[in-house]
Amino acid sequence: MARSRRRILLVTLPLAVIVFGIVAWVLVSQQLMSPPPKVSKTDLTAAAKATLRAIPTATPHPSIADTGEVVPPRIESYVDGVSMPVGLVFTPDGRLLFSEALTGTVRVARRTGDQAELLTTPFATLTIAKGGESGTLGLAVDPNYEQNHWIYLYYSEPDPNRADRRPLHNRIVRFTDVNNVGTDMTVIFDNIPMSREGRHNGGRLLFGPDGKLYVTVGNAEEKENSQDLTNPNGKVLRINPDGTIPSDNPFPNSPIYAYGFRNMFGLALHPITHLFYVTENSGDSHDEINLIERGGNYGFPTFEGPGVDARFVDPIWESGARTIGPTGLTFYTGDQIPQYRNDLFFCAINTGSLTRLRLSSADYQTVEGSEVVANNCHLDVTNGPDGALYYSSVSQIFRLSR
Repeated sequence: MARSRRRILLVTLPLAVIVFGIVAWVLVSQQLMSPPPKVSKTDLTAAAKATLRAIPTATPHPSIADTGEVVPPRIESYVDGVSMPVGLVFTPDGRLLFSEALTGTVRVARRTGDQAELLTTPFATLTIAKGGESGTLGLAVDPNYEQNHWIYLYYSEPDPNRADRRPLHNRIVRFTDVNNVGTDMTVIFDNIPMSREGRHNGGRLLFGPDGKLYVTVGNAEEKENSQDLTNPNGKVLRINPDGTIPSDNPFPNSPIYAYGFRNMFGLALHPITHLFYVTENSGDSHDEINLIERGGNYGFPTFEGPGVDARFVDPIWESGARTIGPTGLTFYTGDQIPQYRNDLFFCAINTGSLTRLRLSSADYQTVEGSEVVANNCHLDVTNGPDGALYYSSVSQIFRLSR
């Protein structure tokens, strides 16, 4: 009897071990072969942005130490339900004009109290070239607007002989503002080359105290354009209001004022020195803020960020090992937030941060401090006639005030 039980154990025990091993392998295999938990694109994007934000810049600056009267800023939505408002300008009577980049329209918002009434009829509607960075871009108000009512626009024109709106070129046009509608469109500067994909157009417009119109033009995705003084791409241009070339430009018979850029989405004028500054979108890193020198060479494609070559002008600020995509740029000149006065502000398409830079009062060429003061600033920032600061996301325009 005992021998029989021992024989059964000798047979069944190995079988049990085998069966247990098979079951365990099946369970482990199912666990190993089961698909991993799904991660949404939103989570991946958030993780990527978190990683990007964690990368330190190469030029860290202390926080700005404000003195005197400090007013806590208040943020409110000013215009809602718009599409890619890349160019923000105010007319002397307080109306906000802005370009919706991808729709081909320029819109008007009329102020009512602290809010705005968005007019249903566009100021202008144009057929625009297809492309990720093309469309209705920068706007400028003529210095003599109250006499001539002129508004300027930089936009991307498609090939009229193709139904797919393939890019043809960029151009600058002028409208006469008549009862909130742009009339008598006049081309003042034409045939600015574009890339086939419609990228690297630049497109900011700003009048200087000399009455000349300054223009940022991207390099149309061709690196060699940036250093080519026979080509307007990758340059800051300086032209007369009628599009002709000023006789005192740094390069004879040329609209070029400065060169060696990749793609500039912001252009600002210092309220004290009356010098120009631009934002520069670099490639994978080292986005820049540059002080523009007459005839200056800013080094692209040889350098992005500061270099070691005396031929090139270094940026006053750069983003280091990350790319934030700096866009709109302005100096705050209002009176609602006194601690901000004369500080430099810029937006960033990748992060949505409205960044404030404090420049040294000795020469305004050195950044002494920086801070992020708001979010959802992706496209442009400008001063309002009410002393507030206005900036835009991809679908809203905000008002920053006391």
